[in-house]
Amino acid sequence: MKKVLLLCLLLFGGWATAQTIGAAEYFIDGPDPGVGNGTALTINANSGSVVQEFTIPTTGLGEGFHSLYVRTQISGGSWSLYDRSVFYIAAVSEITQNIANAEYFFDQDPGLGNGTALALTGNTGTLTQAFAIPTTGLTEGLHSLYIRTQNTEGNWSLYDRALFYIAEFADENSPIDAAEYFFDGPDPGVGNGTALTLDENTGALTQSFALPTDGLAAGSHTVYIRVRTETGVWSLYDSASFTVDPTAIDNSVTVTDNVLTANFEATGAQYQWLDCGNANTILPGETNRSFTATQSGRYAVQITFNGQTVLSNCIAATVDNTNDDDSDGIENDTDNCPNTPNPDQTDSDNDGIGDVCDTDADNDGVPDMEDLCPNTPEGVTVDFDGCPVFSLPASNFSVQTIGESCIGNFDGEIGITAETELNYTATLSSGASSESFDFSRELIFQDLQAGSYTLCITVDNAPDYEQCFEVVITAPESITVSSKTDLGGKSVTLALAGSRNYTIQVNAQIYQTTEDEVTLPLDKIENRITVLGERGCQGQFEQMIVLTDQLLAYPNPVVQDALTVYLGSPEEFRSVEASIYSLNGTLVLQQEFAVQQGYLQLDLNPLPQGTYIVSVYHHTQLFNQKILKR
Repeated sequence: MKKVLLLCLLLFGGWATAQTIGAAEYFIDGPDPGVGNGTALTINANSGSVVQEFTIPTTGLGEGFHSLYVRTQISGGSWSLYDRSVFYIAAVSEITQNIANAEYFFDQDPGLGNGTALALTGNTGTLTQAFAIPTTGLTEGLHSLYIRTQNTEGNWSLYDRALFYIAEFADENSPIDAAEYFFDGPDPGVGNGTALTLDENTGALTQSFALPTDGLAAGSHTVYIRVRTETGVWSLYDSASFTVDPTAIDNSVTVTDNVLTANFEATGAQYQWLDCGNANTILPGETNRSFTATQSGRYAVQITFNGQTVLSNCIAATVDNTNDDDSDGIENDTDNCPNTPNPDQTDSDNDGIGDVCDTDADNDGVPDMEDLCPNTPEGVTVDFDGCPVFSLPASNFSVQTIGESCIGNFDGEIGITAETELNYTATLSSGASSESFDFSRELIFQDLQAGSYTLCITVDNAPDYEQCFEVVITAPESITVSSKTDLGGKSVTLALAGSRNYTIQVNAQIYQTTEDEVTLPLDKIENRITVLGERGCQGQFEQMIVLTDQLLAYPNPVVQDALTVYLGSPEEFRSVEASIYSLNGTLVLQQEFAVQQGYLQLDLNPLPQGTYIVSVYHHTQLFNQKILKR
C-alpha cells in the first residue's frame, strides 16, 4: 500500500506594489506554530509574487482529509495571512496486485460487493477476460454497464463504465429488399448511399459486389455497407478497410466454356477458388490460376500477392452435366435428394431438401430420430429434445417503485403488473432476507425500507423460466447546510442541500426558500439561525453567529442557562483559562475550558444566587465581567 499526495502549489504574494517576498513557510493541519515557526519553503525569485511549484512531503500523515497552510513574509519583516488548501491522503494498491474478485451492475451502483459476481479464470493484476453478460429485463434505450475489481487485500477499484443500447431489431430472417454503400464518410444518412443491385431477396446478404473505386486517392480507405428489410428497417452498417494502389492486383476473370482463369499472373501469387452459390465456400484443392467447374454455378477467385488480397466478381459457368446418381431422372445439380430417388421432388416445408431424404421434418434443428416433438411449428424455440421452450416477452412485466416518505418510515413499495395473466410467484430479496407471494396479474410489496432489492418472478409449470429485476427503494436526503458570515455587511450566506423547500429562522424572522444558496441579514450582535427541510425527518441545522470581535458574556443575569463567553474569534483558541470570584475576592472556580467555534460555556448552577466576577485570560488581556446569578 502507498500513501500518495501529488501537490502543485502556485503561491502569490498579496503585498503593496514594489514590496518583495523574502520568505515563505507552511504547516499542516495545525495548531498554528506561530509566524516564523513553520517549515520554510525555498523561494527561487524575490519579487512581489511567487509563482512556483513546491514538493511538500506528507510522510506520517494518516489516511483522510488534511489542511495545508502557507504564508509569506516581505523583506521588511511583516507576515501575510496564511492561505489554506484541503487535500486527501488515500491508500492506493499496487497495480501489480492480484485480482481476487470482480463484479458488474447496470445503471445504478448497488454498493461495493453488491454487484453481480463475475467468474474469473485467472488471478493476475490485469483483467483481460471476456464475459457474456445477460441483459434480460433491461428496458429499450441507453444503459450503462459498470465493472470493478477487488484485489487480494480486499480493496475495490473504481468502476469502469461502458454505454450500450437495448433496441428492438428486425427478425434476422426478414427478407432484405435494399442495400447501399458509401466510402470513408461522413455517413450520408440511411437511404442516401449508393444503391447495390440484389440478386435475390432473403434474410442474409451473401452476394459478391464489384464496387468502383474511381476517384479515390491512393492510400487507405473504408467501405461501409448496410441493408434494409421489407419492413423498412435499416441495419447498422458493416465496414471493411482496403487500400487503393495504382499497382493493385487485377481481379478480373476470363471464362471459356466451363474453365475460369484469373487474368492476373505473377510468380508467388496464391489463388483460392470459391463457390458463390454456397456462401463463398472454399473449394478444397482448387488453388491454381485456372479452375474447371464440374457443375453449373457462380464462382470467384481470391488472389493474394505481396501482402495484398483481392476477390474477383462472381462469374457464372455452365456445365452440361447429364449425370444422375440416383437414377430418378433429375440431374444431380438440381436434384433436392441427389442420392435418393425422388422423381416428384416433393418438398413440403420448402427447405430445399426433398421429403424422402429430409431428416428434420419440422426444421427445428433436432433430427427426427431424436425429436420428441416432431411437429413443432416453424420459428418456435425448442430444447435439446425438440420440444418448445416456455418464454415470455421481456416487456411482460412492469415494475414500479415508491420510495420511503421519510427516512426510517419503512413505507416504500414495489408494484408488479403482468401483461399475460398466469400463475406467477414473486420473490423479493434484500441481503439474507426474502419473501415470496403468488399472483396472476398484479402484486404490491409494502412496508419496505430504503435500499436495493432483487425481484425474481417464476411461472408455475415452467421450471426453467425466471426473470429478475434489480430494484432500488429511495428515501429523502438529510439536509446539509454550510454558512459563511460577512461581518462587515452584517449578513450570512447559507449553502443548502437535501430538500426542495427550506424554512429558515434568523432570530424572530422566518424565511421560506427553494434556492440552494441564500444571503440573509443579521440584525443583532448574537444571531441564532435554524434551518428545516420540507420534511421534519430530514433533520435541522442550528448555529449561533455573534457579530463582534470583542469578548462578550451572556446571558446576564444567569437563571438556569450556562454562561456563554464569546472570545471574539471563531478559530483562534482551542482552550482558555477562566476563573470565578465572589465579590469579596474569594476564588470559587478556576478551570481550563475547551473552546468550540470561539465560545466557552461556564455552568453556574452549582453556585448560590449572588453577584460574581468572571475572569477570562484572553491572549494577552484579562477579561473581567460582573455577573448576577439568580
